[in-house]
Amino acid sequence: LNWVTSNEENNDRFTVLHSTDGKNFSEIGSVKSRGNSGVNTSYDFTHHSPDLNQVNYYQLKQTDIDGKFSFSEIVKIDK
Repeated sequence: LNWVTSNEENNDRFTVLHSTDGKNFSEIGSVKSRGNSGVNTSYDFTHHSPDLNQVNYYQLKQTDIDGKFSFSEIVKIDK
């Protein structure tokens, strides 16, 4: 999985969420962010055990240093 931010302010981390039905997600890992940045920043995460027989759905939970969070759109990856 690859994503880019164009601006970060007080960002702490990205939590990577996975689902095979697009509704029930579980955490499969996290990526520490740069925290504060005004330039494009690239991130990546490797899911080592996706379900190869089903569609896989992914979502990012972005958490700030103060604990506030938001979710990305859900991305569907076909088998």
